[in-house]
Amino acid sequence: MFVTGSPSSPPLKPFGEQSYLTASLFAAVGILLALRRRAQRGRGEHLDLSLQEAVVSTLDHVFVRFFYERVIPNRRGGTSWNDSFFILPCKDGPFLLAPFQQWETLVEWMESDGMAGDLVEQKYRGEDYRVTRMDHILHLLESGPEPTPGRIFLTQAS
Repeated sequence: MFVTGSPSSPPLKPFGEQSYLTASLFAAVGILLALRRRAQRGRGEHLDLSLQEAVVSTLDHVFVRFFYERVIPNRRGGTSWNDSFFILPCKDGPFLLAPFQQWETLVEWMESDGMAGDLVEQKYRGEDYRVTRMDHILHLLESGPEPTPGRIFLTQAS
């Protein structure tokens, strides 16, 4: 829980029973692999699952960052640890934005509402450049004209 929630608040408990959900996913994959083994060799497998190991597997980014970068990750609110997605507020409720997927569509939507600013420039087409300018991109998304920036996603995407 240390890495969940806003940096300015105590840790948040993730929704639901994450250990059971993750272990169930691993069980489903294990069952499919055991069935495949049975079809290939005529004999299945014994499955042994651990809820604790399932939970630990969801924290792989925490361990990797510590052991390779010597960084202790902290809470980042609605931002993923590597800036690959953000959860932003909008009038109709929060939405998830992945700025590395369908970049041109995002900029086109923002431009239609007068929010794109310099994001239309060629240099932003490169993901490496976008990574270095993520704070600026988020600022443009969050400070757009009324109605709220999320409206463009909810009304134009439907």
